[in-house]
Amino acid sequence: MLHRLGLALTLALFCMCAGGAERRYVELDTPELTLISAAGDPQTRQIALQIGMFRAAVEQALGVTLSRAIPMRIYALSEQDWKQYFQPRPGLSGYFLSNPFSSDLLFDSDDSTSGAYELMFHEYVHYILRTFWAGEVPAFLDEGLAEVLSTAQFHGGSVRLEPRLDYVQFLRDHEWLPFERLLEVKRRDPEYVDHSLAPAFYAQAWATMYYAMAADPAFGARVTAYLRDLNGGSSRLSAAERLIGGASAGANLDIARFIRRRERLPIAQIEISGSPAAGEQTLRWLNHDESTLALGELMLRFGNRHEKALDLFEQVSGRRPDDPRARIGIAWAYLQARDWSRATTLIDEATEQPVADPAMAVALGRAIYQLVSATIHGSDRPNPDQRRRLVRARALFDSALNDKAARIEAITGYVLTSLALEEADESLIVLTQIAYRTAPGSSDLAVALAILHELTGQKSAARKYWQEAARNTQTGPMRARIMNALQATGDNPQQPPR
Repeated sequence: MLHRLGLALTLALFCMCAGGAERRYVELDTPELTLISAAGDPQTRQIALQIGMFRAAVEQALGVTLSRAIPMRIYALSEQDWKQYFQPRPGLSGYFLSNPFSSDLLFDSDDSTSGAYELMFHEYVHYILRTFWAGEVPAFLDEGLAEVLSTAQFHGGSVRLEPRLDYVQFLRDHEWLPFERLLEVKRRDPEYVDHSLAPAFYAQAWATMYYAMAADPAFGARVTAYLRDLNGGSSRLSAAERLIGGASAGANLDIARFIRRRERLPIAQIEISGSPAAGEQTLRWLNHDESTLALGELMLRFGNRHEKALDLFEQVSGRRPDDPRARIGIAWAYLQARDWSRATTLIDEATEQPVADPAMAVALGRAIYQLVSATIHGSDRPNPDQRRRLVRARALFDSALNDKAARIEAITGYVLTSLALEEADESLIVLTQIAYRTAPGSSDLAVALAILHELTGQKSAARKYWQEAARNTQTGPMRARIMNALQATGDNPQQPPR
């Protein structure tokens, strides 16, 4: 009898975990973030605390308050899931995935080596810098701050930023870029992209930011003033002199003296007041299927891994054929594979069922809008079937407008579907401006505001938003559309005004 029971349990477990070992993640929600973790209860709470401390340290370092309206998700993955689905190359233990309306930090929770998460923190700092300020963020500041903050170590109520000894040694052995040149380097320049030249740029960018941060506790206010001055028309040199607190002529000499000192370099330490992520917390265990769906949805946000995402969703759909979350995920995987016929069938089937969850409503609404956008041709107006789908998509976005986590994405979808339906008025402009203040790096919202102002006859305002869209979009079809619009207003499409 016991033998038969053991065999039955083994078979049940095998069937449930046909796609791999059983996944038992936990989901921890706080006012700061959502953490999906394979690390268990106590360690998950510790991870949430440290990520909250890092975010608070960045706020204090930059002198800003980061918006909580854009969701932040962290995935502390099991070693097996990390290596099978997410690790881009051996030796990499964590990184950051940027999206217009959310940010994802993901890493191997089983890796305890020193510096395992430096890349993840580095990329997260980039995201903050590029989304908080709509204007230019120079490469030396962007890379320098990311390198400084990526070394974060947590000690009690403080975040310590250790000196980068590899950079210190490099700068002691090599020539430096002239300070004025450091300020001018752009992301397409040889100093940034050439493998033989980039190490000098990164090392000097780190040293400049570490010097400024370790030497002056008012660093955050100076960064804010620097970016404001730079984007307000001040010269790069005069703005940078305010940032480092000294004349440009002696800047490199002062920084070199600082990092070549005989005694130990000072550690930049940021004291965190309060206890981030230790307040309101909701923790629940996810079953195998919920854990698998969460990983599939993360995979979709990569944009180029639809085959692996499809595998995860089909694992769940094979056990639960009517699960709406799995069906929407499968539809999105076919959308990313550009299989419009299969995606259309799946999306139409999904729209026949009620969708109560705001996140699922937004996902389905975006899928419908993406499908219509992909199948409409040039300047053609939507045909009756496409209009019907757009109306359904807008209703789905409308149902999620009051959800805190989905609101910004729901507003964007509502606005885009309204424009596709050729409907525009002042109330839609106000709604879009609310979202754009929260996500100033969103090209979709900037373009939507430009089009809305054009449709309502506000040409000057439209031109301003085309310019902002150009700053936020560097490549692709959207860039070409923005440049054409700017050219029509009389601006130089190669050099949109700052």
